[in-house]
Amino acid sequence: MKLEICSDGYPDQFGGKHGKQLMPGQLKKLLLSNHHLLIEEQKGVLKGTYEAWKQGAKLGQIDDVTVVGVRIS
Repeated sequence: MKLEICSDGYPDQFGGKHGKQLMPGQLKKLLLSNHHLLIEEQKGVLKGTYEAWKQGAKLGQIDDVTVVGVRIS
């Protein structure tokens, strides 16, 4: 079992083509589509997606960004 907890900063970040928020639904899809990866690989996907999103609209970070993943075996 795996548990992910995050602050609102990741989904609230403005970016993309139209300068809109990433939104919680997009974060959920991202987490679900990468749940099979190792934690370090998931970190890379989350970080890369976040950086690409911010660059899309050339806006700075607007909030703290915290994502914590824990795998329980």
